Amino acid sequence: MGLEKPRNQNDILKANKEKDPIAYIEAKVPKWDFSNIVLDKEIIQRIEEVLLLIEHNNKIYEEWGLSDIDKSNGKSFSINFYGFSGTGKSITAEAIAKRLNKKIIKINYADIESKYVGDTPKNITKVFEKAKETNAILFFDEADSILGKRLSDIRNSTDTSVNLTRSVMLTQLDDFEGIVIFATNFYKNYDKAFIRRIFAHIEFLKPSLEGREKIWKLYLPTKLPLTEQVDIKKLSEESDGLTASDIKNIVLKSAIRTLSLNQDKVSLETFLEVINELKESQLDCDKTYINN
Repeated sequence: MGLEKPRNQNDILKANKEKDPIAYIEAKVPKWDFSNIVLDKEIIQRIEEVLLLIEHNNKIYEEWGLSDIDKSNGKSFSINFYGFSGTGKSITAEAIAKRLNKKIIKINYADIESKYVGDTPKNITKVFEKAKETNAILFFDEADSILGKRLSDIRNSTDTSVNLTRSVMLTQLDDFEGIVIFATNFYKNYDKAFIRRIFAHIEFLKPSLEGREKIWKLYLPTKLPLTEQVDIKKLSEESDGLTASDIKNIVLKSAIRTLSLNQDKVSLETFLEVINELKESQLDCDKTYINN
């Protein structure tokens, strides 16, 4: 037998993560609050209703007697954000955690999925235990991967593992006394059992013209040098169909392009060029997706 090849630090870290991926997931202080986010009025109203229930839990359940019809007493609480990518679902989850003075544990399905049959459900259980220990909000991104429909036609051990994962998730949701937020672009893929257990389903739409104006004002740094022709209303009109994430990227790319052109100020023309390029690239991606 030959000598085993020495492993570098990255190989060792990767191996340890495969053994126990949950050990590397942390409850973190949220970076975003509602002053950093632009959402349309309807979304804000829905979120405020949810926050009122959480913040006035004792009044609603004890003083007003809602515990008579909801035996969870509002201790087990889940919300679902669904809609287009880049519309603010993830940062809104952080803002909720900030408002409630809690840390947040952000989970992507890839973080807990295991190649070993039966380990993914165990990882889910560990995630909920960690959230309980740290009194943190649990945030599952791309939640359709874990809340998808259970399989009725079981053909192999992988199918069995998928259904076991769904069942464990249902059990944890029922037992967990805390806040869970899900986010997805594919809400229709959810199993009905999960849909029934989630208190509020809030749709995140692409911003309106008014919303885009607010986003441009928020994402244009006061220190960023602009030519006199730069007009926020014009930029808002031309960025129709784009998200807050798109607009943030446009500002960054426009600043970089200005430097590459050896110009001192970002011009309206540069902004419009980048907007059009982004729209064209998204259109090409949509065509590729449809054709495939």
